[in-house]
Amino acid sequence: MMRRSVLLLAVALLFPFAARAADRPPPQGVICIAPFHAEPGSPGLTEPNMSQTTWGPSLDSIFEFRIDGKLRATVGNGQMAMISGLPLDRRIKIQVLHDQRPFETVSLDFRSQPEPRICLWLYPSYWHWINNTWIEKLGCRCKPVGQRP
Repeated sequence: MMRRSVLLLAVALLFPFAARAADRPPPQGVICIAPFHAEPGSPGLTEPNMSQTTWGPSLDSIFEFRIDGKLRATVGNGQMAMISGLPLDRRIKIQVLHDQRPFETVSLDFRSQPEPRICLWLYPSYWHWINNTWIEKLGCRCKPVGQRP
């Protein structure tokens, strides 16, 4: 009888911790979109365009980021965005539109990253959004909602 009481007490004490662990969402990935900085004048006048498939932004350019077909972020000149809640167990497809025109499509996999966060940075002259790990000097300063950048 004593053994059963001890067992029931142990289960009662451990159950809340097990229930809370089961309620926690699985770890998720984060993408920070670093701000791009367009220069006054036409794209390509300030820097040569080294890409045959993409083009530089103007001061009023807008980039849209769709992940697995869903619009997740829109950024303009000097703006940054944070996309969270991304799966860590599979590749994701990122479609980028520049001023409502298809710009580029990339595939990213958090399993190949050193940590579950990625920073996309617009590489000047080549005009591609590249995964540049999390380098703050390139503008990767995204913080979760409620935290200051």
